[in-house]
Amino acid sequence: VVAEGVTAIGDYAFYNLAKVTTIDVAKTVVSVGVQFIRGTAITEIDLSNVVTVAANALGRADSLASVTFGSGITSIGDDAFYNCGKLSKVTFMSSANPLTMGYQPSSTDDVGAFYQSPLTEIIVNRSLVLSEAYADACDSSNEGIFSTEHNMQNTTISLGGQVGKIPEF
Repeated sequence: VVAEGVTAIGDYAFYNLAKVTTIDVAKTVVSVGVQFIRGTAITEIDLSNVVTVAANALGRADSLASVTFGSGITSIGDDAFYNCGKLSKVTFMSSANPLTMGYQPSSTDDVGAFYQSPLTEIIVNRSLVLSEAYADACDSSNEGIFSTEHNMQNTTISLGGQVGKIPEF
């Protein structure tokens, strides 16, 4: 359990705590750091009050199958869900505010948020915006916003009524 009053969960906060199966993220937590649950046994996590997700925040969370974000999320870093081998469902709750995905100014990676994650369902419910750096670099030689380097033929992507444009690649 993350105590009330905590506003950020830092990089590698629960790293390699293999017996941790649940984290009740406090309503006051607005940001999560790099690979903060890597090596845990967490299968699902509710990040409803989180506003920003660092690059590679959920990276290598080997047991993670489902993530839910609330309407306040504004930014998902590049390779945020990198190599989450069991991640099948990501839900972004409805919001009038756009969600920026992709490379952040300090990023050196060139992969999309879902790189190497075998998603079967993505529920967006809001407008998506590629970060400027991501939009400038995105082409057929690298990862697009939904690209996972896995076969997505059986993936359901529910965009909702607020998505007005799907970017290239």
